[in-house]
Amino acid sequence: MRDWLFVEDHCVAIDHILQADVAGQTFNVGGRAEHVNISIVRMICALLNERFAIDATLGVLYPDCPASKGVATSTLIASVKDRPGHDRRYAIDPTRIATELSFEPAQTLETGLRRTVGLYLSEREWWTALLS
Repeated sequence: MRDWLFVEDHCVAIDHILQADVAGQTFNVGGRAEHVNISIVRMICALLNERFAIDATLGVLYPDCPASKGVATSTLIASVKDRPGHDRRYAIDPTRIATELSFEPAQTLETGLRRTVGLYLSEREWWTALLS
């Protein structure tokens, strides 16, 4: 279980902290969006299926993706053993940053995932360069 937060919102939260007169204080930053990892994977798969269904050019760019063949991307999900000592839940309480610094995430989990998937699909040159 994790609390998910869009990276841009995290950056905004850090900026709120830096701009405030709060030296030495601690703030938990979170999105109030706790989900188990597998549910996030399934959401990403659903978003990919959706995007491939409406944009035929993605099938050309990513011919090995199951969605390019009309098959659900969730067929790629494989379970692995948890590492020993793995924490089952990482929970934080973002109430303090919300009340003292008026920070609330601009993105929901769904809108943040949509933006992230969209970025990776549209910026192929950027992330493929990172692979080499």
